[in-house]
Amino acid sequence: MKQSDEIWSRLTKAARQARDDREIEMPTGFATRVVARGLSSGNLSDSLWERLALRMVGVSCMIALFAVVTHFTFQSTPQTENLTTAFFQMDDAASILLGEESNG
Repeated sequence: MKQSDEIWSRLTKAARQARDDREIEMPTGFATRVVARGLSSGNLSDSLWERLALRMVGVSCMIALFAVVTHFTFQSTPQTENLTTAFFQMDDAASILLGEESNG
């Protein structure tokens, strides 16, 4: 075990002292490929969950918009307020829901 530690220590010391005098440059056509991938319309790496999540965001926005519109529509009608107060003041709530007038 001791001999392998000495060998490892010599190898790492030699690796630290080594120089790399090569010029670093981009391969030919690298920038063109990067730009082409960035501008490509079809991303094949989109996952199913990502597409589903984006659709669900749209659906939830439409549901929220529908809820707000119906809330303001029903809130502005005076008949709804009368039905609500009548619902809690009468003995027979089922007759109000069914549209029947009670006899009492």
